Amino acid sequence: MKITTSVTQFPMGASVFGVQDLMGNTQEWVDEWEPQAARQPSMRVTKGGGRGFPAQGLQCWLRQFTAPLTRNANIGFRCVKDVS
Repeated sequence: MKITTSVTQFPMGASVFGVQDLMGNTQEWVDEWEPQAARQPSMRVTKGGGRGFPAQGLQCWLRQFTAPLTRNANIGFRCVKDVS
C-alpha cells in the first residue's frame, strides 16, 4: 500500500499476542542512538517500515540511522503505556 489506513484494518496481521497495527504507516523513532556514536554522534535510530516502503521493508527489525531533526511523512512515533 502507498497510503496510510485506519487501525484494525488487517486483523490477520495480528501478533501471537493479539497486537495489531505494528507495521506499515510510519517508521518509528526509538530511544536509541546509532551504535557507532564516535563516528556519527548525531544519528538516532528509526525502526520498522513506513508507507512507501516495498513489502520486504515492512519489518519490525529494520533499523535506519536518521538525523534527529529529520521530518517527513514516513517517520512517526507510537504512544505506549506500561501495563504494570
